[in-house]
Amino acid sequence: FAKSVHFLFFGFTQRRKPVFSFEEIRFFFFLGIAIAQAVICGLVGQFGLGLDINLPAAYYLGLIATAITYMLIVECLMVNLGDVGKFLSMVLMVLQLTGGTFPTELNPGFFQAINPFLPMTYNIQLMKEAISGHNQAYAWYNFGMQFIFAAIALGLLMLGNIIRRIKNRREGEKIGIVD
Repeated sequence: FAKSVHFLFFGFTQRRKPVFSFEEIRFFFFLGIAIAQAVICGLVGQFGLGLDINLPAAYYLGLIATAITYMLIVECLMVNLGDVGKFLSMVLMVLQLTGGTFPTELNPGFFQAINPFLPMTYNIQLMKEAISGHNQAYAWYNFGMQFIFAAIALGLLMLGNIIRRIKNRREGEKIGIVD
């Protein structure tokens, strides 16, 4: 009788899994913030500072691609490596700022060697080309390099999430909790 009264007033309720996990919600939140920051920075640069931009599409898409790339790299390092990932994010930032200065030829040999493997190298070249250059092919090449860095970071982030879910599922099976 109690179950039928409960069903009459409250209906049949089943626990449903949420559509998005906490990690996915956090990811899209940070993605939105990164894109908004990129667009705001672009607008401030173009209209606030009065920059004459020769390739506006490359400029704004490059800013957005850069923001997404850095967000994915930091997210990948922090989610997969925890506190060590936070430290590595800071190390990467320092390496890019010290090794990403131009002209590259004036940097010490170590920074010249790692320069092609840092995303900021391609971002700087893309922004230089978008603002004052006329070579669209070179601008889109640098945009493509940003995309490659973003794809690698996203792939590693997804791989880390898959490994973590498999590990959690196996640990749950060991103690008798099955999803």
